Amino acid sequence: MNQNKSKLMLLTGNALGQFGSSILSFVLGLYILKKLKSVLLYSVSQMIGPLAALVLLPVLGAIVDKYNKNRIIRVSQMISCLAIISFILINRLGYTQFISIVLLLIVLKLSDQFLSTTLNSATISIVQESEIQSFRSSLQLMQALSMVLSPIIAVFIYDKFALLGVLLVEVVMEFLVLVIYWGIDFRHQETREEIKEQSLLALFKSGIRFIAQYKKIVFGLVFVLAINFILGIVNVGLPFLQLNILALSNKAFAINDSILAIGLLLGSLLTAKIRSQRTLNIARHAISLIALATCVLGLFLQLNLSKSIWPVVIGGYFFILGLAITTCNILISSWSMVKIPQEFQGRVFAVLNALTQVSLPLSMLLFGYLFDLASSVDIFLTSGIALLVVTFLLPGLFGINLRSDELE
Repeated sequence: MNQNKSKLMLLTGNALGQFGSSILSFVLGLYILKKLKSVLLYSVSQMIGPLAALVLLPVLGAIVDKYNKNRIIRVSQMISCLAIISFILINRLGYTQFISIVLLLIVLKLSDQFLSTTLNSATISIVQESEIQSFRSSLQLMQALSMVLSPIIAVFIYDKFALLGVLLVEVVMEFLVLVIYWGIDFRHQETREEIKEQSLLALFKSGIRFIAQYKKIVFGLVFVLAINFILGIVNVGLPFLQLNILALSNKAFAINDSILAIGLLLGSLLTAKIRSQRTLNIARHAISLIALATCVLGLFLQLNLSKSIWPVVIGGYFFILGLAITTCNILISSWSMVKIPQEFQGRVFAVLNALTQVSLPLSMLLFGYLFDLASSVDIFLTSGIALLVVTFLLPGLFGINLRSDELE
């Protein structure tokens, strides 16, 4: 198949899958909160993804690197389709209880782990190396659009057709994704015999040794942890700051969320234009920009600014966050796909995904505790300084040359 056609199909499949998953996740969360009226149950449902990533960590990457990627992708997508159909049948019988929602989420999260890790590992076989960054930028752009549009569309479908309508839309989208992926050959090269002969545990151990061997991969993982660290402030600290301390209006609160989305969109567009052999260094500067903005926000909180100024300050902070986080995500993921040998990509991406899934809720718990304990000024200043230390002192301390993109 023509490579451009395969790339377009891969992009379309990713976009449909992301959009459908966002709609379903939003509606299931809404259903738990409105129908079951339990914040605890909602919190439990949000922990399924991180737990799935942890459970699969020892075997996920090894399976992706060892076995036929076409089969992994097709089976994962088929399982998602069958899980939603089964849930629809249960829903029609009137048995939509929390346990059935949890079982659906467990199956979907497990299959999504296999699907996303395999797709990331197989991208380099579909997309030319020189086009990886623009491809990742396009994916990030679609993810940002999905973040903006999916809640609106989800609420519209849910209000008009209830939960069943959302499920039917989702199963149609999942089948479309299955058809699209079925038409793509994800096997760039046959798996080497020495990989086929090793056990999954042995492959996992060799993957960990490979990661530890290269300082830049380790530091890339640190970058991901740094991003999730700051997202704890975004998801917990900023809503608390806006509504409880600054007493901003609901309108200003909603506008700032839109500004974050604009930053994400613009970051995707700008990063597609970057042509540099120092992508890791640019990613570091993106994180440092967030760190400086966080410190400045902490300093502003010490000033007696008028209430009319704060929406502009917070909006500017959201814009910088969206722009910088997107830039960092795209550059690091693109670098990983190009520089990490393909036979190790499944294991590296599995570790990366597990860190992402687990560290974000832990970060939210940490900042939830801190904002009950300390002042907002101290938290923002300390967080900004900590990020600056990670981005500037650690590379020098460990002798990491971020001015070159070579794997070392």
